Amino acid sequence: MRSKTGLIGLLVFALLQAACSPNSTHDGSTTSDTTSISTDAPAWLSAPVLNVGSDEPITFADYNGKTVMVEGMSVWCSACFYQETQAAQALAQLNRDDVVYVSLDIDPNGEPSLLADYAVSNQFNWTFAVSNPKLMEPLIAQFGRDVTVPDNMPIFFVSPTGRVSELYTGGHTANQLIDLIEQWSKA
Repeated sequence: MRSKTGLIGLLVFALLQAACSPNSTHDGSTTSDTTSISTDAPAWLSAPVLNVGSDEPITFADYNGKTVMVEGMSVWCSACFYQETQAAQALAQLNRDDVVYVSLDIDPNGEPSLLADYAVSNQFNWTFAVSNPKLMEPLIAQFGRDVTVPDNMPIFFVSPTGRVSELYTGGHTANQLIDLIEQWSKA
């Protein structure tokens, strides 16, 4: 009797493991994506921000399996505009579907409609999002206050597995951005 109880317990455990697998679907099949977010990835990857292009919330975790470059910016920041022109060149040279660039408005007074107009009028065709305290508080805890200053041109990367880079500040050329993207694509 004891061995039957142990066997039933083992079967229940195995079924629960399979059902709760991050790659399992509702019908019990599995997805083909073998990339998963690191278990030590920060919780803020799942904090929603407003994508002003779609007017829908997104999270950085939505881009699991891709290299994500996040640039802190504001529409009034001329240094940020320089960084975005370099990003446009880098993205055009890379032309990769597994790289996502997000311009994150870190101005606490940023207006979604102004950010959307800014992206369109400058023909920047990547994701523009508006930050919020739910995201900024843990970003400050991780990176320090430099992440809150648009003129610092703060950028960080999230690797395909959810590893987060250090905070990079200062202007980066297109070639420097490509090198960083390549580095974090492999992390």
